[in-house]
Formats: sequence, C-alpha cells, structure tokens
Amino acid sequence: MPRIEGSVTRCDIRVPNDIYEKIEALAIEKGAKTHHRSHKPEVTGTILDLIKIGLANPHLSDNSSDTVADLSDEKLEDIVSKVSDKVTDSLTDKLEALSSLSDRVSDIEGIKDELMGK
Repeated sequence: MPRIEGSVTRCDIRVPNDIYEKIEALAIEKGAKTHHRSHKPEVTGTILDLIKIGLANPHLSDNSSDTVADLSDEKLEDIVSKVSDKVTDSLTDKLEALSSLSDRVSDIEGIKDELMGK
C-alpha cells in the first residue's frame, strides 16, 4: 500500500533482477551516489527518469500492451540508449548552467577584489 509523504508517495515495486541490474548500471554510469547504509548505488533518480521518459514517450513501445518482460534485449538496449542520451543531455544542460553561474561568481569576486583594492 502506498504511503504519502508530502508531495511524494512511497511504493514498493517488484523488478526482475536482470532489469534492475540494467537500471543499477545506468545509475552508476550517470554518477549515482552510494547509499550510506547499503553502500549500493541510489537508483531512485534513475528509475524516476525512466518513468518520466516512458510517460513522455509512449510510442517507444510498438504495442501498448507490451510489458518490459515482453521486450527483447535489443529493444531494451534501444530504450536504455535513448534514455541515456536524454539523461546525458539533461545533465549537460545542468552542467552548462552551473558553469555559467561559476563564471558569474568569478566575475563578482573580481569586481569585489577591485573595489577592495586587491
């Protein structure tokens, strides 16, 4: 039974081990943090990204009645590749934004130094 915590609902899902291993590998590839207790990669973010992409792209499955278990390894690899590309693009955008902010901070520090006479 799901448990609602503010704007998040916790729920348990059962994922076949081979699919979970692929999710875990994708999480590691994308730099997932290690859980402080289990020392395993945190996969929640990756699972949420996969769900969001799946919801935004229902056409990824040729047949809407397909389940993940029905998909071939080739089809899963194609989906993982598309997801990986989208996650990479998203992370690249975020890194570029952080770089821009870092440049602004450097500019502000330079102005501060000039004003302080350094």
